[in-house]
Amino acid sequence: MQLFESVSRWFSDIPVVRRARNGRRVEVNEQVSVSEARDNAINVALMRDLSIGGACIRCDLEFSQGDLIRIRAFDDSPGPIEFTASVVSVRPSELGFFSDYGLRIVELSVHSARALAEYINQRPSLTESAHRDTVPR
Repeated sequence: MQLFESVSRWFSDIPVVRRARNGRRVEVNEQVSVSEARDNAINVALMRDLSIGGACIRCDLEFSQGDLIRIRAFDDSPGPIEFTASVVSVRPSELGFFSDYGLRIVELSVHSARALAEYINQRPSLTESAHRDTVPR
């Protein structure tokens, strides 16, 4: 029992240990509006993928883990999706021009939650689209 407790404590102390994803992740690759929660300046980012619990964006802005940002996406669809997210991971590009930011959704209105769920249900998941693009043998 003591070994189990020490291993559990060791895992909980490591920040790299990830939690399981909430729901399907779908590929997006569309521009979205991004602003820091404490600032009203609106910038543009590329949303790479999206799930009911989070997203990944790529931009040339500088965010750090824990920063809160606001996202507005899909203005062309019947209803835009707006949410506040916390930056949970930062992956700088080798080229140095941009970074990928892993986001966890922390605030979402009921209307945006419905629009988000509908959007995700209409798109193939990343694993489905990866299989679709592979060449059969």
